[in-house]
Parts: sequence; structure tokens; C-alpha cells
Amino acid sequence: MLRKEDRLHQIECGNEKAFRPTKHVKEPVKSTYEHMQDFVEVKKNFRSEENHREVMIGPRNFLTNPPKAGIVGKRTTFSGITPYMADDYYRPKKLATEERIHGQSLMQDKPFSQLAKKTHVFNTTKGVIGEDRPIPQREPRKTSPPLMEHDKPFKPSHPARQG
Repeated sequence: MLRKEDRLHQIECGNEKAFRPTKHVKEPVKSTYEHMQDFVEVKKNFRSEENHREVMIGPRNFLTNPPKAGIVGKRTTFSGITPYMADDYYRPKKLATEERIHGQSLMQDKPFSQLAKKTHVFNTTKGVIGEDRPIPQREPRKTSPPLMEHDKPFKPSHPARQG
């Protein structure tokens, strides 16, 4: 939506003149450095001096090889169409099986065991500690039944909430 200005209202308020900026920035007319050319453009005249209608053609700028000779498109090969060769789909599986069987043939009859064999020692464990002589049995403790005194009624430690 465009903003509409009421010009009569502006004149009544004292704004009779159009808006002008208060400050003008002066731009320098003269540059700080002199102009220096990067290169001089040379115009070449390719017309002959004798006859101005003739155009002189210079030597070629670069040379290229001629285009390749032959057929382009689908089924184009260097040595003809390659014949179909059947591929053994199960070849990786057969190789893995042969490798596994060869590995099993190299293994020992009995698998490796980490269990340590028992060897003869000079003294038994009980003899070293000193338990080889008979130790008398201890008398069993006499237990008495607990006294059942109920001088206070039962009160649970964590009763259920009420309310």
C-alpha cells in the first residue's frame, strides 16, 4: 500500500519546501595519482596496402591432428566382440571350503588344553599349615530360646499413610 501525502496539511504545518538533505559531501574532482596504462593496445591492419579490399591471412596459430577414422557408436571395440564366458557363481564358496579343510588337516588330534596337570609336591597343603595332626572338635554353643516379653503392643516402623 502506498503512502499518501496530504500536501495542504504539510503547508499548514509550515513545511512548504520539499525535503533536502542538510549536509552535502564534497567529492574530490582530482585523483591523488596520475593515470597509468597497463598495456598499449595495438591495432593490426590485415588489409593489403596495394588493394584495400583484399584481406591478408596470416599463418595458422596452432595445428591439430586429423579426426580419428573408424566406427563410432554401440558395440565398437578394438578387437571385435568378446565371446561369452560362463562364470562359476559358487567359486568363492568352494575356495573357502578348500581353505577350511586344509586348515583342519594341519590341526592336532587333541585340541589345546589350558588345564594344568597335577604334579607331586614335597609337602601337602595341610602339612605346611600344620593341620596334619588331629584337632579336637569344639563344643557346640548352647542356645537358649529368646525371652517372649510383650510389655508394649506391636507398632509398625513405617505405617501406611492415612487421609
